[in-house]
Amino acid sequence: MEKVLIMKNIKNIKTSVVKWKILSLLFFITSTFSCNKNNVQQNIRSYLTSDSIQFWDAYNYSGNVRLSYSFDKSGNCETYALGIDGIRRIYVFDSIPDNYGICNRWKLNDDGTLNIMCEDNYKIISRNKDSMVLKKLNNPGLNWTRTFYKAKGNLNIDEKELQWRDSIIEARREQQKIYEEKIKSGEIKVITEKADPVD
Repeated sequence: MEKVLIMKNIKNIKTSVVKWKILSLLFFITSTFSCNKNNVQQNIRSYLTSDSIQFWDAYNYSGNVRLSYSFDKSGNCETYALGIDGIRRIYVFDSIPDNYGICNRWKLNDDGTLNIMCEDNYKIISRNKDSMVLKKLNNPGLNWTRTFYKAKGNLNIDEKELQWRDSIIEARREQQKIYEEKIKSGEIKVITEKADPVD
């Protein structure tokens, strides 16, 4: 009888040890994957922003217009037209998405995709010291890739254009406030029901 009890205890101990090893292994794998994922994302953020702000030049999809993007570590992404004179002229986008859903923000999603300007999602196909190749994901049926090149040398940003951009954003926000106040007061009526189809 004692021998049977000892054998049962040994079996229970072995089972407990095996369970403990399995749980330890699962914990190790999970924590390694989580740390790896965070390291990869941090590495990409650092690569995009150079831990501060980094400019990237790219051609648009038709290949005849050069654009420049600046990514900063706060999540701002400004877009510039890059003229043949080498001067970067800023496009006016706010941190609040406009009527088309475009804004001047970027973020790295949990799945490793890059969201630029609140509308375009890209997968980073490859990257090296001076360039990265991105594949646009939210254009069904089109296989668009773009190559971004790290901007070097003088950035040639027109300071007057930055002030102009800021004044336009401020004016747009003021207009939006006035519009919302007029809706609240009933001065402007917003029609929400659908119109009848025309035959």
